[in-house]
Parts: sequence; C-alpha cells; structure tokens
Amino acid sequence: MSPSPSVSSRKEEIQLVQRLTDRDPTAPADLIAAYLEDLFGWLQQVCPYATEHQCQEAAEDTLLRLIKAPDKYDPEKLSLFPYLRMCAHKDLINILAKEQRYRKKYFHWNSVENSEEDGKYLGIEDDPAFGLLVEEIENGQEGSTIATMLSNLDAREREVFDLMRIGEHRTKVYADVLGLGNVSSEKQAREVKRIKDRIKKRIARAGIKL
Repeated sequence: MSPSPSVSSRKEEIQLVQRLTDRDPTAPADLIAAYLEDLFGWLQQVCPYATEHQCQEAAEDTLLRLIKAPDKYDPEKLSLFPYLRMCAHKDLINILAKEQRYRKKYFHWNSVENSEEDGKYLGIEDDPAFGLLVEEIENGQEGSTIATMLSNLDAREREVFDLMRIGEHRTKVYADVLGLGNVSSEKQAREVKRIKDRIKKRIARAGIKL
C-alpha cells in the first residue's frame, strides 16, 4: 500500500509551509510528524536496494532542508508530498553515491583480493560518458539536454539508471527492479543488458563527451 501523509489537502500543505516560512516554532515538529514516516516508507518501497538507515537519513535530510529553506518549495508547481518524494529520492541517491565513493577509495585493494562476486558492487560503470554524467549530476550541473534525457526515462529505466549510478553490477539486483525474478538467469542477463545499453545510448545521444 502506498503511504499517504496526514496532511492531505492543498490548503493544509500551504498553511504548513507558510508556518515554516514565518518561523513558527511548532511548524518543524508538525512537518516531521506529518511526513517523516510516510516519506521513509515510500523510499523503502521504491528503493529496495537501500538500507533502512539510508532511507531514514534521506527522509530526514529532505525535511530538514525544507525546514531551513521553505522558500525553495513552490506550491504552484507541485503538491508537497510529491515534491518531498522527488527531493528524498535524490538525497538517497546522493547518499548511496557518497558511500560508494568511500568504499571504492578505502576498500579497492580488498575488493581485488576477494572473489569476483564480492567485488561486483564496488566498481562504477565503465562507460566514460556515463561517468561524466554522474559527475555532472553530483555537482548539480545537469544541463537541459541531460535533464531532458533523464525525464524521458520511464520509472523502471530510472531505477536502473540509479543502480548504474551507484556502481551496482549484480544482475540479480537489476532483475528484481525490473520484475524479472521468475525468469531464468539467462533471460535476466539479456534483459538487464538490453535496458542498460538503451540507457547508455540515450546518454550518448544527449551529447555527453569527454
């Protein structure tokens, strides 16, 4: 079941954000009470590859940012809970990417010595264009062409892209995201490769070059 926040009407949302803007001392607690649990639950649903701690951290970071800068939210463009979901998903991907860079830096040699399966999650995608795209996204430098490319990905492709971005290489993880858990490993591998290749072609068509 999809989570639904306790603040359900647009009027209540706008009033709550206005209270944050006015620095009402009770507004932060009301925001957290209304949205934290539901935001955390939503992240767990759409990002099963993340841990509970990572989902909790992303949800908290998103709400704290809104508390500090409520003017960043424009109620005319999007209702509050979808806006929070969008921000929390990006925060979670940033958390995963940061941890991936840490693991790559400090455990590189250990991963080389361990088995191939143990080390698969430590690498990043080998495609140079993909690496450049990740760097631009992490630095907040997404150009309009790149942003358009990302917006054209469907929900499953975006989840695959997010996994690629954090350096995931295990076919089973991609297969679970794509709903391929009941097909043979050979079919899983073919379909995962097909989706990843399609995303890489879209990246190339976006004009990202070294």
